[in-house]
Amino acid sequence: TMVLQIIAKLTRGESILPDDSTKDKRTDDDNEDGVVDKENIRNNAVPVLMVKSNNPAIDAILNYKYSQATAQDIVMDFSINDLSDIPLSKEDMVSMLGNALDNAIEAASKCANNKRISVKINRGEEETVISVRNTISEPVEIIDNHIKSTKENSLEHGYGLRNIETILNKYGASFVLSADDTWFSFCTVIPNE
Repeated sequence: TMVLQIIAKLTRGESILPDDSTKDKRTDDDNEDGVVDKENIRNNAVPVLMVKSNNPAIDAILNYKYSQATAQDIVMDFSINDLSDIPLSKEDMVSMLGNALDNAIEAASKCANNKRISVKINRGEEETVISVRNTISEPVEIIDNHIKSTKENSLEHGYGLRNIETILNKYGASFVLSADDTWFSFCTVIPNE
């Protein structure tokens, strides 16, 4: 799976970017202040790390999902602190974030305009808070912290959230889903011990 491929590359010290030779080099896409022009990057496919959390596995999945989102004209922003000492294994963290972001990208891509995803991961002294918010094109019905399926084949629905729930249960955590007319939110608080 994609998660295992990313983790395998990271453990071998390989880059997950298409061309490692462009990493950390100033390009014509940088303006004179060294600020990256995201529109030129999207149009010219210049690999750039948007997220640097001091955790290679988290950086890999977030940067990969960022590239998927921007390819669909979704604006994605991050608020992340030092995640070098996160309470989840790298496999669990990548799987959980991958599932949450797959859901967010799928939902935001259906919006006619204002396609946005906001990711916040904050490791505090006692707990780590993870929040993924995305715009939605239609109301989301949440029943007992589960989303009512809008897919034609409801058997294809909910595997990602079930995987997330299984992972969080291993760490004594749970998640909360919420939605209003324009935004959907996933949030979890994970104890650091």
